[in-house]
Amino acid sequence: KKFGESEFTSAKSGELTKGVFADGGAAAAETSALSGWHNVFVPYCTGDVHSGNATDVEIKGASGKQQFVGLINIRNIADLLGEYFDGVQTVFLIGQSAGGFGTNLGFLEFAQAFPGNDVNVFNDSAPLPADNDVLSPVLQFGLRSLWNVVPPPGCDDCGTKFDGLENIQKYNATEYPNSTFGLYSYLEDETIRDFFQVGDPITGEAYAAGLEDLRDNLLEPTGRWSTFFIEGTGHAPSTSDTYFEIEEGGTSLQEWVEELATASDPPASVAP
Repeated sequence: KKFGESEFTSAKSGELTKGVFADGGAAAAETSALSGWHNVFVPYCTGDVHSGNATDVEIKGASGKQQFVGLINIRNIADLLGEYFDGVQTVFLIGQSAGGFGTNLGFLEFAQAFPGNDVNVFNDSAPLPADNDVLSPVLQFGLRSLWNVVPPPGCDDCGTKFDGLENIQKYNATEYPNSTFGLYSYLEDETIRDFFQVGDPITGEAYAAGLEDLRDNLLEPTGRWSTFFIEGTGHAPSTSDTYFEIEEGGTSLQEWVEELATASDPPASVAP
């Protein structure tokens, strides 16, 4: 997939004017507190949720050789940014949908590129549930085999090719205990349910239960993760006007994200 000048020009007048990027200009009814930060946009070009490390892959039915080099790209980008932004005080990594998976699988690249900083994370709608009925061993095997997804060397709990990817989330928080991590999701997110589906469809109820199990038994026990869950089947609002409309229990998504970006401890989790 190509992402060149024309695609970037289109993004600059669309998604990059909304949500977390909104600066109060003509295309934005609201202003994000993050709009005054230095913003770097990383496009999604490789079809491997920013996690691949495999070149010249041949796939039956696909023409040519495929380049699943998402993690390689992230590593190169992180290194360049670490050099360019030497001396910055705060680094906030935001990933939306596929980019959200990239915040889990590529977090260490940014943490290592900014060794003097705490890299905080906002994962918009890309959880790695522990429930095998939601994130199945078959899918995990496929992703690791096709894209050569390799967990960090020190992540002993990341398991075999069939299981354990969810523990990357715990590993990142344990290795970098001064960073804060946040996961936003609709409880019945239809997009990720479709992505995770192997065989029978994943029901909204099963997906919601998987999210709650992930929060209660893996993320929150680290002391470094916060979650923001709301009812619905939607997906990834962080670059849309919906970002400013979401509120649950008296806390707006915008407020939660801003605290996540700057606080030394993660904000309180939010749920219906």
